[in-house]
Amino acid sequence: RVANQLQFELIDKMIGKFLDFLKGQGLYENSLIMFIADHGEMNGEWGCIDKGAYLNPQVLRVPVILTPPQNNAAVKDAVKFTGTTCDMPCSLLDIAPTVLETAGIEIPERLDGYSLLKTLSGEPRPDDKPIMFDIWNHVVPNPAVGILFKASDNNYYLYSYNTTHEIDELYDISILSELKNLYGEPHYNLVYKEALNLMNRYL
Repeated sequence: RVANQLQFELIDKMIGKFLDFLKGQGLYENSLIMFIADHGEMNGEWGCIDKGAYLNPQVLRVPVILTPPQNNAAVKDAVKFTGTTCDMPCSLLDIAPTVLETAGIEIPERLDGYSLLKTLSGEPRPDDKPIMFDIWNHVVPNPAVGILFKASDNNYYLYSYNTTHEIDELYDISILSELKNLYGEPHYNLVYKEALNLMNRYL
């Protein structure tokens, strides 16, 4: 824990130096700045080892901090929302479309991501841009694939299929404080079937 805290202190210092450099060069106002992590942590809460071998919502959910350039016509609508927060799910795959849109470059159809500038302005994620995950082997072998989706009840769920276990996982991610695997609960049978159909369609 001490080592982790020292890492936080070091990273905080380096980020500060970088931002100060941008400001000193007169580049800060015209820069797209994004802070994001590749994964979250469970901190042993679920009895799971390591950091990336499981498709648990607490591993997948990380904050994204985005500062759009202030003097850029391509992001003028997003700038209006500076200082606001958005709980809409997004993906690491969304970074490339965001950078391209900011640079005024057309986003190729083949990209799976969705521009975070649109997310920031409140546009719902298109149905053909689901957020999918896969894990094959990090430290422990646990081939898994998952999908994060908005179900017909308007809640966001994470469905995960693990090949090493006969029990699937289904989480309502709107209540992270009370995470519970809803797989097998009759009330969520329809949501479970929606998850299977979506995953089947996009795989």
